[in-house]
Amino acid sequence: RVARGTAVVVSVALPPLVTVPDVRGRQRGDAVGLLTAASLKNDVTNDPAAAIAPGLVSAQAPAPGSQVDVGTVVRLQLAVGVVVPSVIGISTHDAQARIASVGLRGNVREVRTEAARAGTVFQQSPVADERVARGSVVELSLARAPLVTVPDLAQRTRAEAESLARAAGLAVAFAED
Repeated sequence: RVARGTAVVVSVALPPLVTVPDVRGRQRGDAVGLLTAASLKNDVTNDPAAAIAPGLVSAQAPAPGSQVDVGTVVRLQLAVGVVVPSVIGISTHDAQARIASVGLRGNVREVRTEAARAGTVFQQSPVADERVARGSVVELSLARAPLVTVPDLAQRTRAEAESLARAAGLAVAFAED
């Protein structure tokens, strides 16, 4: 007890402040570990629009370097990427459209091969069902008919020339003089 009007000093213990670590670009487990070590809590949500590799933290709040109370919740956004669609066996136009529809870009390389129907995609990288960052490039191999050697048809009869040309895989048409 003190007399009325006496000055009283009150000390209030404030929780200590901690610095929010920068966890952007880190794997989820690493990010959560750093926050826990800093006496912070976390709340993770998926970020399907992130243009970084799946599984990495794309954003955080409060911002790195902020001074916050012990136990503050740091909101993390985790890049989940997009699933690469299968484009094997379809035309380049359709493959490009399918890839673009999920936020990816296609790069086409023509390859002469007998392994696939000409004009269709026969290889892709990354493969279908792989998760990649939005905006990633999918390499497409487009089948083109292989080159053939044209046989010497000079001095041949029409029937011989046609037979040799067809045997080489060529279409035959004769021009009349």
